[in-house]
Amino acid sequence: MNIKVLFSDLDGTLVKHSGDITEDAVKTVRKLLDNKIDVVLVSGRHTDMMRSIHHNIGLKTPVIGCNGGVIKDLNTNEVLYTNPLSKDIVKKTIYTARELGVDWAVYEKNNIMFEKMPPKSYRLPYINAQLPKHLQANFLKIDSLDDMFEKDYVFLKALLLFDNKMEAIDKGREMLSKLEGIDVVQSASTYLDVMVHGSSKGQAIKRYLELKNIDRDETAAIGDAQNDIDMIEYSGFGIAMGNAVDSIKKIADYTTTPHPYGFEDAVDYLLKRCV
Repeated sequence: MNIKVLFSDLDGTLVKHSGDITEDAVKTVRKLLDNKIDVVLVSGRHTDMMRSIHHNIGLKTPVIGCNGGVIKDLNTNEVLYTNPLSKDIVKKTIYTARELGVDWAVYEKNNIMFEKMPPKSYRLPYINAQLPKHLQANFLKIDSLDDMFEKDYVFLKALLLFDNKMEAIDKGREMLSKLEGIDVVQSASTYLDVMVHGSSKGQAIKRYLELKNIDRDETAAIGDAQNDIDMIEYSGFGIAMGNAVDSIKKIADYTTTPHPYGFEDAVDYLLKRCV
């Protein structure tokens, strides 16, 4: 194999769900960098919630966030690509959340919007407050939906949080499926993500390769959740974490041990065959 770039999911792959990166994981990523293999972080997270991990590793590559809804260079803050949601879809998604009695979040180009702070099980905003100011994302409390939709926001993803009401998740999926022009994916066991139809990690990787003039056969991708399936399929070499859903393991070229050792396992496997 001649791998030039590894596209890596974050939660459940490189880091613990909603966690930050450990020193051991940083050292593992740097093994790839030392061997001239770039690493691109790919996540359902808002790009600015990837900033701390990106900084701690010392990456120069842009990141893919919001399940492929945006590509952003965190070193320059230049947004290289977006696939935004319409205001109408965002509004209908919020109304769906209210009808179900669950929390919601909306990822906008520069903000993460909440009506109220989410349950503690959704750890990202609480971790964010503990980060140095220059690595924090901007969380914005919404008091009026009218004000929210009057402003010139660029919406990238809407997220329904079923942490405190898991019995409603199937109903939520059914209700959201009636909205036209969107895809609904489960990025974690308690979250449903709403994105523009065709907006996915795999499609964003395709766009990234076009921007950087990299051949698809020179890529690998690693992940664990449903929203990682098409990037595993699209990459030249697909890697499933040992803790991945079965649908990913079925299509992967290699399956690792589970998190937290799976990413290191994958890196060792790649380096033995690329160097």
